Amino acid sequence: MINIVYLKRDLRFVDNQLFSLVEQKNLDYRIIYIFDHFLLESDHSDIRHLQFVY
Repeated sequence: MINIVYLKRDLRFVDNQLFSLVEQKNLDYRIIYIFDHFLLESDHSDIRHLQFVY
């Protein structure tokens, strides 16, 4: 069985609780990042973040 770690806005690995959990339990997982077009239109969006992701 493969578990899915879904990322939407937060791309941090170090303090992400879900990553900690799957690593602690030694589970197989895949990372899925959803590039949400609403982020592009958000006032909280920054060009540096978008360049990093894209």
